[in-house]
Amino acid sequence: MMVFTLAVSIVLILFGHKRKSSHNLKLRISIWSAYMTADSLVIVAIGIRSSALREVYERNDGHLNDNDKLLAFWAPMLLLLLGGPDTITSYSLEDNELWLRHCLRLAAQTSATAYIIFMAWTRSYLSYLKSVIALVGIVKYGERVCALWMASNEKLKQSILANDKLKQSMLALPEPSPNYPRFPEYALQKAEGYIIAVNKLIEIEEPEGISSAMIDREHIVKAYDLLRMFRCLFVEWTLSYGERNISRSIFKDIQSEDAFRIVEIEVGFLYDLLHTKAMVLYTKWGLLLRSFTFSSTLLVLVLFSLAKKSHLSRSDLSDTYLLLAFIVFSEAYSIFKLVCSDWSNVWLCKGNKCCALRGGLVGALNFMRSIGGPRWSHSIAQFSLLSFCTKERPLVYQNVLESLRINEKLEKYHYTLHEDVSNDFRDCIFGHIKKELINMEEHLTPVPMDIHKSLTKLLKIYGLTQATWTVKGEFNQVVLTWHIVTEILYYSQSEQFKLRYSQESKLLPRYMVYLLVMYPSMLPCVIREIRLGDTSDDALKVLR
Repeated sequence: MMVFTLAVSIVLILFGHKRKSSHNLKLRISIWSAYMTADSLVIVAIGIRSSALREVYERNDGHLNDNDKLLAFWAPMLLLLLGGPDTITSYSLEDNELWLRHCLRLAAQTSATAYIIFMAWTRSYLSYLKSVIALVGIVKYGERVCALWMASNEKLKQSILANDKLKQSMLALPEPSPNYPRFPEYALQKAEGYIIAVNKLIEIEEPEGISSAMIDREHIVKAYDLLRMFRCLFVEWTLSYGERNISRSIFKDIQSEDAFRIVEIEVGFLYDLLHTKAMVLYTKWGLLLRSFTFSSTLLVLVLFSLAKKSHLSRSDLSDTYLLLAFIVFSEAYSIFKLVCSDWSNVWLCKGNKCCALRGGLVGALNFMRSIGGPRWSHSIAQFSLLSFCTKERPLVYQNVLESLRINEKLEKYHYTLHEDVSNDFRDCIFGHIKKELINMEEHLTPVPMDIHKSLTKLLKIYGLTQATWTVKGEFNQVVLTWHIVTEILYYSQSEQFKLRYSQESKLLPRYMVYLLVMYPSMLPCVIREIRLGDTSDDALKVLR
């Protein structure tokens, strides 16, 4: 069991962070399986060790031999493994809401470990080493509980309120809608970077650290500043007009490559906040605690290696060394990931550091970070309802899966494919967004909120007023209609047309259907749960 526990922990440490940059289903299943079994294996191992030692303790009238005391040394090391790696604390957002359960588990497992240490306590070096490792284990598991608590929905709202005075004032007093006065000076003020509000001028200050030079470290700083503004969207709040205009001013003057780079870094920051120990580690206390845990585990390994152990079992000694070496390796790997992350770049770029030293360190960190692979998969998920309806790729043992009632879940993943996102496709998407931004500024119009009106306007622009029937109905019906229409048009065109417009005509509709089937809550005006069979029936109705 010990070897299996270490194997599961290795999977989480080395591959836990790969989930945000890879769509490989086998990798995701491996990480999910390791995440779900890691805690249970450690808890069972601590329970077995406690029961075995208690039996020996009672049978020998409160005495334990040296080998039993060595085995008792495993309990605090197992407690340390419960703290988990820094790269994954939760697999889904719902896991963050279980922080109180983990808090109770911390108390229970700490009590069990303390009981084992008490039974095997002597004045030998091993007892003191056990105490040090137990303290490190409590710190590590405490970090995990704190990270889960800080990423929970209610705590996230409270932290945004506490750190954002603009949001506090917005909640206290609703922000008035913009009322643009028609003064002759408007064009001049607008050119100077002002926004016209009701009878007053408001100067918008860009977030600290943002400049016009588009190099990687400034992308990171921009992404961090935008995250601080936009994180309110992930707790179902809205942006102020000032924040929206800051965002427009940033994106309207850059190219699609820079825009996508900023967004991918920003989403990476968000992932770290929600699913890793980032909110705990990237603080003064977090850095001090990580220094303490690494130095303590390294010291324990050195002292244990220097101690006299010739009378102990070789197999038990080998397992103990394996555990200690793995713990030191995990702490060293944690520090490596801590140093070469984008968060370290933010600290260097925004702090008052020496320019020469900062430039050299940032370059070194960027090189180290590049070793870890890309920030995202550079691909887009695809789901074709036509392929699903025609059962183009049927599952193996379909009848068995239906009897187990898991066929629908498996079919969602079975018919989900991924396509690479080309530079032309990015240019097309970002070009449309920039055109809308420029149009809103020129005509002083707010951000369009009615999806049906936006789609109708888009059809009129391209001279397709006869196709306005495609935007009628509920949002999910509109998505299905456009998906089917584009599929039919695509397959009815010549091969030359397919080669030229394949990305634009297929990727977006199939991605929207993917969101509709897999993550309907991410779309506006869509019910939370949509059964795949019902969605397929709607598609067949549209086809008829």
